[in-house]
Parts: sequence; C-alpha cells; structure tokens
Amino acid sequence: MITIGHMRKILGNFAHPGRQPIDKKAAFSDRLNELCDEDGIPPKGKNRQKLVGERFSVSQKGARKWLEGEGFPDMEKCLEIAEEFNVTVEWLLTGRGPKRVARAPMPVFTHEEVAAARKIAEIVSVYAEK
Repeated sequence: MITIGHMRKILGNFAHPGRQPIDKKAAFSDRLNELCDEDGIPPKGKNRQKLVGERFSVSQKGARKWLEGEGFPDMEKCLEIAEEFNVTVEWLLTGRGPKRVARAPMPVFTHEEVAAARKIAEIVSVYAEK
C-alpha cells in the first residue's frame, strides 16, 4: 500500500544531480495533460477541466489545479487516475519507471482444448444436478 509518506518521498526526489530542481507540480501537470491528450479529452479551453473534474469526481477548480500545475491530487485520486489511464503510479507521480501497466497476454486455446473444457463442463453439470 502506498502511503502519504511514500508519496511525499517520491515527490521529493525530482531533482537530478547537476540539474536545476524540477517544478514537481508542473511536471505532474504535463503528464496528466499528456494522458488526457492520449485519451481524447478535449484540450484546454474546450472543457478539459470540467471533463476531468467529472471523470474523477472533483470540482472543476480542483481539476484546474492539477492540469495547470498548481496542485496535486491526494493519493487516493492518484491511484484512481493511474488506474483509469492504465499507467503506473510511479510514472504518474515522478515520470520514472514504465509508463504503462504491464498486462498479461490473453491465453490462446486450441480447438481441442476448448472442446475438452466444454466436455469437462458438461460432466461437472451432470454431477452437480445429482
């Protein structure tokens, strides 16, 4: 489970050696706007704030703060956003790690395996009726 303390620790590690510290809120905003673009949510000036607010059950003002780099969602909302857009929480919060959540490939069954599974299901249903 990711705690608020863990989130603060992640958000505190944005600076890179030899570089200027990154504006954490602006960096988060860039990633959130990138996800909105990928998902087809209309751009700024075309109801993006309203649509993001409705999608994540927050006010338009709250969504504006996230999208404009003025604030962060709480951890529960970060988890919800990451799940909704199928990205890792680490990438959403820091820009590090894999962006997308790895999904296991769907198994492919042969016709023989499907036929065997159906036969087993028939046998089980016969015994279940008794």
